Amino acid sequence: MKRNTLFILVLVVLVLTFSTYLQAEERVLTKEEAIEIAQEKNPEIQRLHKEVEIAKTGIELARSGYWPNLDLSSSYTRLGDPPSVPTLEGGQLTLEDGPKDNYALSLNLQQPIYLGGQIRAGYRLAEIAVEAAQAQLKEQQQELTYQVSEAYYNVLKTEELVELAKQEKDRLGEYVHQAETNYEVGLATSTDLLQAEINYNRSQQALLRAENALQLARLSFQNTLNLEEEDFTLSGDLDWEEEDIFLAELKDYAFTNRIDLEQLELQEDRLKQELRQAQAQRRPQLSFSGDYSTEDDSFFELRDGDWSVSLALNYNLFDGGESRSRVKQQEQELSKLEISRQQLEDLIELEIQESLLSLKESKQQLELMELNLKQAEKNLAEMEVKFREGLITSLELLEAQHTYQEVKTDYLEAIYDYNLAIAKIDKVSARNLD
Repeated sequence: MKRNTLFILVLVVLVLTFSTYLQAEERVLTKEEAIEIAQEKNPEIQRLHKEVEIAKTGIELARSGYWPNLDLSSSYTRLGDPPSVPTLEGGQLTLEDGPKDNYALSLNLQQPIYLGGQIRAGYRLAEIAVEAAQAQLKEQQQELTYQVSEAYYNVLKTEELVELAKQEKDRLGEYVHQAETNYEVGLATSTDLLQAEINYNRSQQALLRAENALQLARLSFQNTLNLEEEDFTLSGDLDWEEEDIFLAELKDYAFTNRIDLEQLELQEDRLKQELRQAQAQRRPQLSFSGDYSTEDDSFFELRDGDWSVSLALNYNLFDGGESRSRVKQQEQELSKLEISRQQLEDLIELEIQESLLSLKESKQQLELMELNLKQAEKNLAEMEVKFREGLITSLELLEAQHTYQEVKTDYLEAIYDYNLAIAKIDKVSARNLD
């Protein structure tokens, strides 16, 4: 008997220790921490970081165009039947076999001096490629920030809905007990009791649906962050805080920080550099070259060789109009880009106005829901008192409970919509990138 008691005691201690360990390991996340984790773990973000690094190597490649090219080459030739070489000895001309081993060495230097601006334009194009890759990375980070915010608030909302469903189930359970008491003393009918029991059973089903929705919301949040562990809680409650947001400020943010505007500017810069490259084809090009070469039958006894230097000037007098056509084509692309810029600026302004209207609507809806919730709570409390005194039927009480449940659900949805409206404003104005 003592052995069984000791075994149970040890088992209880182990269970408590293990549960304490699990609680200690549970991760608590704020929205900012969740965004940071998502930025670190998101595979698309990681891929775009690699794209930036790859683009940076293009700058190194473009920079090499400023430096000279120096080539060293050597060769060795072994002749099976060397040619005869005339030799003058004692005033007589004789033929002797030439060397079988032949060594050669050459050094060549090429340095562009002026290529009409092609190298400078190519270097700037490489820089633009890096900036474009970084802009694409920032755009994905901004989109991911919004997705995390949406998933975060969705979990908080569904947690509140689960808690609301539990409160409804407990309250309806109390109504069943009260209906049974009223039925026993003749203050309620069997129909009232049956209706209370039916609604209690429905509340259990509603709680199950809410718990399933919470599980899906947590799974979606976990997938958005690429979290492997499932044990996490979110800090804070679903709440809202009014912000003073002005149209002029949002426009300033947007026209300064919007990624699509930055990408359009980079595209314009790229077209300008390509235009310079096209124009360079119609300009003179000057380059310097030097060459040194020597050969002998012994590599370590190479005699003095020959050297030469030269300046080369190249000017394309006529190419059938190809260069002119390319220049004209780039100029037309730049003109088209100006139209695109105006369209984008109009679209940004429209998005900002729509997001502000949505925020205003969410705030008004939230304030109305707060008022409705107070009235619904007051009405429910009064109906519960009347039900206990047998002055109303369970159907009337349940109607008041149902009204409260709907209003509280709408209130939680309104808070969720308001927070999402703030997140949408951050996205369309790029405030979170400032």
